[in-house]
Formats: sequence, structure tokens, C-alpha cells
Amino acid sequence: MLKYQVLKYQVLKYQVLKYQVLKYQVLKYQVLKYQVLKYQVLKYQVPKYLST
Repeated sequence: MLKYQVLKYQVLKYQVLKYQVLKYQVLKYQVLKYQVLKYQVLKYQVPKYLST
């Protein structure tokens, strides 16, 4: 019975770990999205700046 409890706990720990990895992936993706946005703004700014 105790062994089963420990197993359950390890599975839970693993689930939490998986969730944290997922959270980190989402964060990385948002940072990437922000970089792309920044780049697009920059792309737009540079020609504007050069034309004046």
C-alpha cells in the first residue's frame, strides 16, 4: 500500500515537472513573439528614418 502511495506521488511529481516545462515553453514562445514584433517595428522604423 505504501509503495503504491509513493508511486502515485512520483507520478504527481512528474506531472508537475511536465507542467513546468510546458510553462517554460509558453514563456519562451511569448519572448519569441515579442522579438518578432520588435523586429517588425524596427523594420518599419528604419525606412521611415532613412527617408527623412
